[in-house]
Amino acid sequence: MTYTLWLQRHPLLCSFALGLAAAVLLVWWRFDTDVEQARARAKNGSLLIETQCGPIEYQEAGTGVPILAIHGSGGGYDRGMAMVAPLLKSGIRVIAMSRFGYLRTPMSVDSSPEAQAEAYVCLLDALGIKLAALMAYSAGAPSAVQMAIHHPDRVSALVLLVPIAYKPGTVASAPWPLPQWIESTLVPDFLLWSALHVAPQQVIKIVLGTPPELLPNNGRPKP
Repeated sequence: MTYTLWLQRHPLLCSFALGLAAAVLLVWWRFDTDVEQARARAKNGSLLIETQCGPIEYQEAGTGVPILAIHGSGGGYDRGMAMVAPLLKSGIRVIAMSRFGYLRTPMSVDSSPEAQAEAYVCLLDALGIKLAALMAYSAGAPSAVQMAIHHPDRVSALVLLVPIAYKPGTVASAPWPLPQWIESTLVPDFLLWSALHVAPQQVIKIVLGTPPELLPNNGRPKP
C-alpha cells in the first residue's frame, strides 16, 4: 500500500495528525516567545561587573543605607530587586545580584555557600561598599549566613525571609545553591512552562511550597 493510498483510506486519522502537529507547533511557538520575552526583561537594567571572584550580574537603585538583596532558587537579580524595591522609598540603596549560575552570573566550580559568600564580598568591594545589610530569601539564606559568620565586619544587619537555613543530617553536604537541582528535575523549561499554564496553583503549592490562596493577599490569609 502506497503512502498516498493509505492517506486516502484514513482521512480522519490524517486530519487528526495534522491538527495535532499544528497544535504542537503553536504551543512551542508560544513557549519560545514567552522565554525570549522573559530573557529580554531579565537583561533590562542589569550590569555585569568584573570582580576578584569573576563576573557578577547586578542591578542597583536608590541612595542611602546599602542593602544587598539575595534571591532564592527562582530568578536572579530581578527577584532580589522585586523583593527589596519597596524599601527604596525609605532612603535605601538596593543592590540586587544574581547568584552563581543564575541569569548572566556564571556558575562557579565551587558553588558552596562559603564560596558564594565570598562573591558577595567581592561585589561589595567592586562597588566600593564597606558595610551593607543582607536581605536573603529562601535558598539565598545559607550563603548570606556564611557571609555574616566569616565577614561580620562587612554586615550591618542580616534579614532572612523564609530561609532554607537548616537541612537535618546533611547540612555540610547540602548542594547550595540549587541551579543543578532545578535543571535536573524541571528540564526542559517547557515542562515548567506547561505546568504554569495548565496547573499554576499546583506549581505554587508544590514547587514554591506556598499555599496558593495566600498570594492574592500579599501573604495574608483572607479575612
